[in-house]
Amino acid sequence: MTVAICTNCGELKHGALCACPKCEAGPFDDDVSILLSDHNLTQGELRQIGEVIKKIQSMGLDEETRFHALLYFLSRKWPKLLEYDIDAIDPDLQATLDGVYRSSLADVPGQEDPNLKVSPVARGAWTTATGSEFQAEEDEWQSALRGVLADGIDVGTRVVSLKIQAGEGAVLQKVTHQLRSLARPCDYRRLASSAVEVIGDAKEYRRRVHSFCSQVKNGWSDRTKEQAAYFRGLCQHLLEMAEHTKTIIEHKAGIHVLIEMDFKRVRQEFDESYRTFIDLFQVVMDPSRISPDGTYRSGQD
Repeated sequence: MTVAICTNCGELKHGALCACPKCEAGPFDDDVSILLSDHNLTQGELRQIGEVIKKIQSMGLDEETRFHALLYFLSRKWPKLLEYDIDAIDPDLQATLDGVYRSSLADVPGQEDPNLKVSPVARGAWTTATGSEFQAEEDEWQSALRGVLADGIDVGTRVVSLKIQAGEGAVLQKVTHQLRSLARPCDYRRLASSAVEVIGDAKEYRRRVHSFCSQVKNGWSDRTKEQAAYFRGLCQHLLEMAEHTKTIIEHKAGIHVLIEMDFKRVRQEFDESYRTFIDLFQVVMDPSRISPDGTYRSGQD
């Protein structure tokens, strides 16, 4: 029988759609309950997510907010497992979820294996496109992919450039920033405005990529389907890079000052998102890095 995690209390249970024997709660959402089962994750990974659910459950939030907090956490820490468009929900709920995440969940480990996984049900040998018509459509999609991917690198370059202008580059770039600041102080508020713009560009790019990837059909090859899934994940990390850069610049501008521990964490989160963004860029550009089980070979291997 399927082993799943209770999305209400975080305990393991038998049957994704069955009531939990401990808290007696049924699934809040059937699709998510099936997603958080051993069809997709090991029992160790389920227990890891269960600890997060328990942490959220202890915060005194209502059931719906707890559920959205779980989805938001999974979208940040398990990007292949779940996509969650926070921009589509009520702004007040957005603020609550962001506060919960930053105060209590940002430091919680996510998927420890850097090789993102797919369900064992979907594993096996790669299939090719079904028929010449599907193959022609897939080939056309592949021919357009590099142009769409290149536009993402342009956005990523602007994000990194802003971070460097704020004095957050490598050692030599930091020294150069300090020397320039002696002659003319850095206008962090201007950079903060630019960061807002680049976040808008990252969101627009994410919408474009999601639309582009929605063209992928069931009759196309499994590898292209995996490639599209990684492309969606790339966009999420690009947006996170832009958001972290804005937070760093606003701190330096005195707009939203962070305590040193939080500032250090934001820097670390940027570095993690940047490394994953580069990894996923290489995977999308070269899908031969993707194995039949859905994992990928890092460019650092």
